[in-house]
Amino acid sequence: MSHAVLFSGFRLRPAVCLLAGCFGLFCPQMRVLAQEIQVVRVNSGAPEGRSDEFSNKQSFQRSDLSQFGATDASELLRQLPGVQIVQQGAKASEVRLRGMGNGYVQILVDGQLMPRGFSVDSIPASQIERIEIERTPGAGQSQQAAAGSINLILKPRFRAGQSEAELTQSLRQGRWSPVFALRQSGQHGDWSGLWNLQAEQQTEDGLLQADRRNNDVLHPVEQSMTETNQQRKTVLSSQQRLQWRMPSGGQLGWQSWLQWSRPAQDKQRQETVVSGDAVPFPFNQSKFAALNRSWRQEMQWDQPEADWGKLSLIAGWNQQLRHTRYDFRGSDLQGKALEQRLVTGSVHDNEFRLALNWQQINADEQGWKGGISWQPASRTETRDETDQPLNGGIPENDQRRFIADSSRSTLWLERNWFQQTGWHQQAGIRLEYWQNRLRDNQTSPVEQNRWLISPVWQQVWKTVEGQEWRLGISQNWKLPTSFQLIPRRYRVDDHNSPFNPDQTGNPALKPEAITGIEFNHQRKLDESSVLELGLFARQMRDRIGYDLTQTNGIWNSRPVNQGSARWIGAEAELKRDGKFGDLRYQMRWHAYANWSQLKLNGVNSRLPEQLPYGVQWQLDLQHGAWKSGLSLQWQGTETYNETGVLQAENHHPLQLDWYLHWQQGSQQFKLSVTDLLARCHDSTDRYRYQGLALEENMRVGKARTVKLVWQIKM
Repeated sequence: MSHAVLFSGFRLRPAVCLLAGCFGLFCPQMRVLAQEIQVVRVNSGAPEGRSDEFSNKQSFQRSDLSQFGATDASELLRQLPGVQIVQQGAKASEVRLRGMGNGYVQILVDGQLMPRGFSVDSIPASQIERIEIERTPGAGQSQQAAAGSINLILKPRFRAGQSEAELTQSLRQGRWSPVFALRQSGQHGDWSGLWNLQAEQQTEDGLLQADRRNNDVLHPVEQSMTETNQQRKTVLSSQQRLQWRMPSGGQLGWQSWLQWSRPAQDKQRQETVVSGDAVPFPFNQSKFAALNRSWRQEMQWDQPEADWGKLSLIAGWNQQLRHTRYDFRGSDLQGKALEQRLVTGSVHDNEFRLALNWQQINADEQGWKGGISWQPASRTETRDETDQPLNGGIPENDQRRFIADSSRSTLWLERNWFQQTGWHQQAGIRLEYWQNRLRDNQTSPVEQNRWLISPVWQQVWKTVEGQEWRLGISQNWKLPTSFQLIPRRYRVDDHNSPFNPDQTGNPALKPEAITGIEFNHQRKLDESSVLELGLFARQMRDRIGYDLTQTNGIWNSRPVNQGSARWIGAEAELKRDGKFGDLRYQMRWHAYANWSQLKLNGVNSRLPEQLPYGVQWQLDLQHGAWKSGLSLQWQGTETYNETGVLQAENHHPLQLDWYLHWQQGSQQFKLSVTDLLARCHDSTDRYRYQGLALEENMRVGKARTVKLVWQIKM
């Protein structure tokens, strides 16, 4: 069956979702009173359990994911079925769901959008209680997640008076990276608290190789490049929680998360020209260092009332300070320094949040939920760049100050009810008003105001045989970033090309509107096996792509809205538990496939940076106090045409991990090896236009990481 036939039947519009949501909310004849039906609860044996049986959500406890000695959230996510951690060339790793990342996956911390400046790999694993994956979030969550949401739940508290220490030592390419974590909890009367501290030092070496060539007879090009880099990072993070159980029955809680980090990188690059013009700096080196401070605070008051439900008031503040220094030196073939570039900068982010949520849910989980929130944010960024020719030329200086002010106001309403035995319906609508004002000292201010309307409709049918059927329709959005909106030019350091162009923002960008439909079926095969199948489809309007141009020999990339795209996919997951004598085993298998269609300049292509298919397999064995396991991940080759003239291929290596876990009394020991095969990551970029063909092949080196973890509870 061709892709065109598959997509021809899928042409949803936002109006369909809106009508479906309103139909469920306001049609009284479809409702059945709770006391008139018998609610059947069936234990379907879903993997790790579902924290909310009326949402397409899976919940994973950290204790089931930490066997591989994870030290941050990104390493925990690698072990989740359906989650892919992908590296694009020399770029940082990216979290993907259903083959897509890059803004299509929503990362939440305690149910709230991750603040600007926070990243997944900056959250210590020791501070995470569990991880939730949700394919179709309810109206109470932001709908900026076409591929799904990942919710990182921080530790609330554990047994009062308990202390826990953990020491991790990692070895990669002969370099040690220690991590130390300490946790303490306590309780006094109606007061309880938790304190969590983690310190780590990471050191890592990297190797990147690239070859470039073209087919121009008059101006042939054949070049090779080798880049080595050394990365170091020191991190100190602290998490505090305090909770008071009030005499009125309510609860007042406060949590704080403070982190200091100092990343640094030294990079050396050597380029060799076999034929064609020489590159500007055949030998160059650069040094980068930053000092970051992140502070996240939140207070929450919960007040239950028997008459009308529960009221929650949340006030939060997030702040990030970042100071950076970048020093670049370019040299000729003889090693003589030609130019020095010094860039210093700072970023100051402030984000506030005030939310009021209300719910009136009875014992049968029928009723209403709603809320209103206001979230203003501001960013001040300074950048001072000085280019100093070392051969007597005139220095150039560029000083910029960038200010971004934004706010998001939200109103949402959701209704849950049963229609018949085992049948549940959830309908809701979310209204978000987004305001954004960007300005700097060299361009005119950019202002954007948008209404985002997100209807959500889900139906769940459960049977006594352990079967479960789910259907959901929703409207999602992908907002442009500040980097994409501000019309300023970012220059690359060296070797400007179609594969490494300068970048300029576009203030006329519109958000992507994404309409989606979900179908999920879960079946208990026997007492120890569960099968889950999922199908989904998405239609995107005003998709944000990139326009590649060349002016005066300089390549530049600019984001633009490029029409529409369609995307469908399928997932299958099988989990089986069993034992042979005293040996217990658990096997999990997850497979996925994605198809997409995008038309650019008359050329049919897939969505850029989308994994077409893949398989994840995990086996865990336990015998007494010993546990061991393997994890295998295979991802298909990405092939796409991003701009109509630029094609790309990304070959992802096979990923194999192993662990051994032993528990003795209050102590635990873990030994793990990640990326056992240590295969390189290869990618190819091709530019073809009017008979000219350019090609760049890139290889990123990989290495094994050995980790030893010791944990003790006191």
